[in-house]
Amino acid sequence: MDRYELKTAAFAALCGVKKDTLLHYDHIGLLKPKRVGENGYRYYDPRQLAAFDLIDALRRLDTPLAEIREYLTRRSPQALLDLLEEKKAAIRAQRQRLERMEALLDTAEKTTRAAETGPIDYASPACAPMARDIPVEEASRHIAHTDDPQAPFSSLWSVHFMKG
Repeated sequence: MDRYELKTAAFAALCGVKKDTLLHYDHIGLLKPKRVGENGYRYYDPRQLAAFDLIDALRRLDTPLAEIREYLTRRSPQALLDLLEEKKAAIRAQRQRLERMEALLDTAEKTTRAAETGPIDYASPACAPMARDIPVEEASRHIAHTDDPQAPFSSLWSVHFMKG
């Protein structure tokens, strides 16, 4: 054993992951150990930490392991720039969806507060965005496809207040 090699458990500790994570990465060809000893032990080179850090950073960006493996097979500055731009675009889209959802919640909060003080004009655009019978996944799906946070639920908002 080279004095600079680390067994799987030691390398996993250095990376801050479980040994099983490294075994899985080895199994799928994402991060292979430097060598496998005759005893079956896997040995990693400390310089492989940079490769692990890249994999970990891409995982935190919700990049599927298969996509990371694909990138690593065609690794180049341009491929990394393309991947980073793709991730930035996904973050921008997610931010827009979250902003629409926040607008929906703001409108629902205002309408609910108004309902506490008196009768509600159900035709009002302020009554549009929420009904308790709509699953969050369905609401999110509808919100993600419109720029108007009130549009998807205008006919359903009254259901919330009409039911006991």
